Amino acid sequence: MIQALRPWVAVVSIPVFVAACGGDSNPINGNGTELEGGVTQEEADPDALPDIPENFAQNVADASFDPGDPADPTDDTLTVNISSLDSGEVDTTFVRQVDLDVPGFAAFSAQDDRLDRIFIALAGESPDGTVRAVVAGDGGQFGRFFAGTDFEQVDDAEVPTTGLVSYAGNYAGVTNLNTIENDIRITPDDDDARQANQPRLTQAEIFLNVDFADGALNGTMFNRQFTDGVALPDVNLADGVIEDGGFTGTAEMFDDEGTPTGVGEFGGVFGGEGATSAAGAVVLTNIFGPDSDLSDDLDRENGVFILPKCTGDPAEDPASCNGANP
Repeated sequence: MIQALRPWVAVVSIPVFVAACGGDSNPINGNGTELEGGVTQEEADPDALPDIPENFAQNVADASFDPGDPADPTDDTLTVNISSLDSGEVDTTFVRQVDLDVPGFAAFSAQDDRLDRIFIALAGESPDGTVRAVVAGDGGQFGRFFAGTDFEQVDDAEVPTTGLVSYAGNYAGVTNLNTIENDIRITPDDDDARQANQPRLTQAEIFLNVDFADGALNGTMFNRQFTDGVALPDVNLADGVIEDGGFTGTAEMFDDEGTPTGVGEFGGVFGGEGATSAAGAVVLTNIFGPDSDLSDDLDRENGVFILPKCTGDPAEDPASCNGANP
């Protein structure tokens, strides 16, 4: 159990991580840092830079998800451009892993050989096909881990300027904690110091209230748990602001005194005419809560969500939409 909860130092761009890793001097940090020969990543491969905020993209420069045939879960395909150490190609083709699926999201993996990092990715698309989201990360090797997210509007959205509506759907996350559940590593040997670790996954539901007239939103991430069933605290999504078809806000948990405490960020985009769906990411710098004995300065979670708009039709909406006006 101790091993299953061990975090690994990250190489992403959140300030707490940078301090732990030595700041911009880290030679394998994410976008914009110096690579071999004094060349920055922008200069080396400008097309690989993320078109979403760097605090959400982190080590994921790009992802391409094709849901394939709805009647055949194994028909889904995914390629991800992670910087770095995932494969010998810029865009890595991930392998479908149906047994690791999280509600609303298809699971994939990539591991070149037993001594290379194992990455798990979770990808989803809204029922109307207007937005997609992908999270990918590894469970750590040699004291570092790589992770990040990608989300997109499949088609341009027409975001309303009036209306108070709700969205509800699923969330899936990848942590930098290790797991022994559904171990799919190639010939694992945990006594080998070279062995990579498989990341522990999370799942939850998200409910958002959105005020298009005032450009504001807030909500909650609830029924949050590890996919092995261990419960986790809810996360409030606060101070959301809508701008240019997208939104950002603060992720909060309550401390032991009942005070909301910032533990990360959330953000996303709307898709479809009338903003029929939303997709985005949540980045948490604390998994277990501000005052939990399990919390560590280095535990991290990256996740994505797909949220259809509540329609008022119980046959179409998730249960969390009950009572919400269309």
